[in-house]
Amino acid sequence: MTEPNSFTTEPWHILGAGSIGLLVASYLHSNAVDVRVLNRHKITGSHNVTVVSDEQKGSLHIPFEPLEIDEPIKGLIVCTKNIQIQHIIAKIEHRLNAESSVIFLQNGMGHFELIRSRYPFLKKMYLGSVTHGAFRTETFSVNHAGKGHIFIGSPDLSVKRAPEELQSLLRAHNLSWQWDPDIEQRLWKKLVINACINPLTALLKCSNGELKDLKSAQIIMDNLCRESEQILSSIGFNLKASEILEMTLNIAAQTSSNRSSMLQDLLASKPTEIDAITGFLIKKASEHRISVPTHETLYNLVKARESLAIRV
Repeated sequence: MTEPNSFTTEPWHILGAGSIGLLVASYLHSNAVDVRVLNRHKITGSHNVTVVSDEQKGSLHIPFEPLEIDEPIKGLIVCTKNIQIQHIIAKIEHRLNAESSVIFLQNGMGHFELIRSRYPFLKKMYLGSVTHGAFRTETFSVNHAGKGHIFIGSPDLSVKRAPEELQSLLRAHNLSWQWDPDIEQRLWKKLVINACINPLTALLKCSNGELKDLKSAQIIMDNLCRESEQILSSIGFNLKASEILEMTLNIAAQTSSNRSSMLQDLLASKPTEIDAITGFLIKKASEHRISVPTHETLYNLVKARESLAIRV
């Protein structure tokens, strides 16, 4: 990665300085996209952000901004945890307006509807799905452990093509941004995959790739996929358990050295996104009177681990 000579776009603000936030900011910056990282720790000024992958190691000077300043936000990419969205969006509400484009790149589901109901003036909101594997090694360093894609789309199925304001992102080839006209189906697929990988890696304290070599874990994954098939069928998505399992194992292989965000959260004694992932699935299952005992067991185990980790 090299520093650009000049920028070709209006600023895109990256909300969240975790692994995905730093990854997105660095690669967009190297593609001459003007970025500013918003953070709740009131870090200001330019900082040397390092990205390490199997192919390269590079550092770029990325500007950071506190949340509270008054400059309007034209483009916002939300990379915070699902559980933080409502609280942190409220802190920058004064900087958003009807012309603001907002992209959500969270794990889990349910957050978009809450934000849409609370901020009806936001008309340009988009959903995203990240398949890159990354974890932060230091405050300003991130390991790009597995290359993937960032799919973005509109919840409005009538929007078939990416709007003009998103074109600068789609041209950022090193993150492989792609427009998906049916992003909701992709997000459901990611949800059931995450519901297999994240809780198990968090409980077993293993990397994503290690799941493939654990026969006992694969038995549990098979049960999870059977339960997920029933949930998807109840909302009109026809995806067989065998297909869900195959997709899950492929993602685990592609991000084999990656530690899931749920595992990282527990190791750091932080709350996890289990409610937005497994909890959301359990809620949907309950609405349709579907029994999901394996998902419920993993949910309760992760919540117990979470309580112990936070208490310590």
